Amino acid sequence: AVTGDVDAVVGGGDEVGDRGGNVCGVDHDRGVFAGVDPQRDAEDSRRTARRAAKSISFRLAMRCFVAIELSEQVRESLDTIQSRLRHDCPDLSWVRPANIHLTLKFLGEIEAEQADAVRVALDGVAARLSPFEFEGGGLGTFPPSGRVNVVWVGIEELSGVLKTCQRECESVLAAIGFAAEDRPFHPHLTLARNKNPRLSEKIRGAIVKCEGSRAVRQTVAAVTFFQSHLGQAGSRYEVLSLHAFTSVRPQRQVP
Repeated sequence: AVTGDVDAVVGGGDEVGDRGGNVCGVDHDRGVFAGVDPQRDAEDSRRTARRAAKSISFRLAMRCFVAIELSEQVRESLDTIQSRLRHDCPDLSWVRPANIHLTLKFLGEIEAEQADAVRVALDGVAARLSPFEFEGGGLGTFPPSGRVNVVWVGIEELSGVLKTCQRECESVLAAIGFAAEDRPFHPHLTLARNKNPRLSEKIRGAIVKCEGSRAVRQTVAAVTFFQSHLGQAGSRYEVLSLHAFTSVRPQRQVP
């Protein structure tokens, strides 16, 4: 719709030529403005309209992802783990527990029409899944050696249903145009990010001190379609749609 509006904007044309009258600077015999190239002006108008349309399109795009929401009990346990780590590593960028989630698929910037297709696709996934449980595992980092960029809590789910859920999401979203992730799925909950490589050794030492710290178990009964709003105070996540699992059949597990 935005692209279609470009011609409408340009189609307003040069209204001066339609008004007639004695307009200063107009050579009526030649039908052009003195010292002005009408073709160049028209092209400038079109470029301006295209830039405006791109700006509008950018503002309408949504930064989205698909994830599993965490229970309040899990968030509280993550807050406790963060507090223990923060004692030794106060300078990390800590993720607020309210913003922590288990990401299944990052979609990036999408248009409103794509959002409708994502909802339909996730409805299909939810219809094939039934509730399952997972629990928090040990602490780790990305990358696992060298400079630390991310501190995370792992996820343990031995039945394989979580992996099935993620594969199903990948499959249906690839079918509507989203590129499939080529890296292995590594379920985790991000606790903090690090921008100072000199803190890496200290971070790993703090993790060793926190061995045995684990997030609590929770039941998963839905996947959630989120929009991310970036602001000066950090990211804010809006739920666009919730897709509850409705299948009562045994889960197809992915080895």
